[in-house]
Amino acid sequence: MLLYFHTVDERDRIALLTYNTSVKQHFGLLEATAENKQIFKDAISPITAEGRTNLCDGLMKGMCLPL
Repeated sequence: MLLYFHTVDERDRIALLTYNTSVKQHFGLLEATAENKQIFKDAISPITAEGRTNLCDGLMKGMCLPL
């Protein structure tokens, strides 16, 4: 996941959602500024796998984020 941050720049927008049994939106679409990328890195660091893999709801929630 951290490798992803080397491929985005300020023209891109990124959001963070996690899913297991349920879906959690940590934050919506933000510009991929250096400051926001650090916020993302700090937010994904403590994420661990747990529960079940509710991929469908994760995809649906991500697709419904406002552009």
